[in-house]
Amino acid sequence: MDWRDSSGETSQDATPSISSNLTNMRKRPTRRPWHVWLIGGCIGLLILLGAFCGALGGMAVGVYQFVFHEPTISANTLHTFDIQGAPLVVVNNPAGSVTFAPGEDGAVRVEATSRARDRTEDDARKALGTISLDLRQDGQTVSVVARFSGHSSAWPGASRTVDLLITVPVKTSATVRQSAGDATVGALAGPLSLHVDAGNVHVAGATITGDSDVQLGAGNVSIDGALTQATDFAIRIDAGNATLTLPAATSAHIEATAHAGNVIVHGWPISTRHASGATLLAAGDTRSSPQARLMVEVEAGDITIQSR
Repeated sequence: MDWRDSSGETSQDATPSISSNLTNMRKRPTRRPWHVWLIGGCIGLLILLGAFCGALGGMAVGVYQFVFHEPTISANTLHTFDIQGAPLVVVNNPAGSVTFAPGEDGAVRVEATSRARDRTEDDARKALGTISLDLRQDGQTVSVVARFSGHSSAWPGASRTVDLLITVPVKTSATVRQSAGDATVGALAGPLSLHVDAGNVHVAGATITGDSDVQLGAGNVSIDGALTQATDFAIRIDAGNATLTLPAATSAHIEATAHAGNVIVHGWPISTRHASGATLLAAGDTRSSPQARLMVEVEAGDITIQSR
């Protein structure tokens, strides 16, 4: 028997088998589980979304600072009128705010701050030049008239406003005609006539007398005051809410009408009922034989009348 030939054949048969196994091991790639790919894809998507949101936020901040942080130029005006007795102060203001504050007798003090904002400082200064104030006195009547001449700027963030702080004797009649902005009345005693197209009316601590009225296009009315016995007070709002707080001892006939909204009366035996369709009406007397009259009408909004 030839042991050399046999061992040689055995060696030749074993070698290809080991080589083949090694080759197959090299060709067979390691497959990652599917959830690894899913997690990686989600992380990548989040990174892309974060970058996009960051860029979008940066653009938004840039646009806001560019459009709504234009230069603002202002000018102050101060004038005091000597007055005898109870004055009538009449204000006409296209845009801004009007505030009446109680002061000493014998004087009406008008502080006006005119502001103009536009694309550049030069444009704002020119816009400020289009604002004029007409302050006049005729006996016991003081008139404050703000006017804007020319066309307003087409720049999105441009604006022109006049803020008025008027200090008057406690016994003062106040009349306001304002297109846009808030009207505020402090602890005065006298008739009020406040007409605002768009804005809010705040009355705090005032004693309202005579024929008084508040008319509001869009905004809210908040009144915390008192009515004298002979007061006839009418409030009308196109869109907004009316909240009135009066002393529990108020003697008045109340009629509150909300065409699309709610009516609540607290502190007096006055109930709310449906007048017609969606219209709610609360009508009644706070006391027997009242002499004052309070009429509140809201087209769209709520009415709350409550005792203090």
